[in-house]
Amino acid sequence: MLGYGDIFVPSLIASIALRIDFIESFLAVKAELSSTSDTPLPKSVPAVASLSELRERVEVKFQSSSGRILFKGTLVGYILGLCLTITYLYISRKAVPALLFILPT
Repeated sequence: MLGYGDIFVPSLIASIALRIDFIESFLAVKAELSSTSDTPLPKSVPAVASLSELRERVEVKFQSSSGRILFKGTLVGYILGLCLTITYLYISRKAVPALLFILPT
């Protein structure tokens, strides 16, 4: 039987991985925008036309196939850990904390 901790802790780690992927996408777009302008702009002129344009670019980068690598890896590891836990429970007929397989330390 799986407890709340076996679901809550890995989902918390997955949400942190998703946040890290989003931040990396934002930093990549920011670096891309700063590298496209060869001439330095005066401080009064923004490098991006508007915040909506920046938001669009970050969303496109984040939705791309390379946008969520850490999150996808976390989910694959979590699914494999759950499968291993359920298999072990079925074979041994003993209750074992799933975090032992999902988050080995």
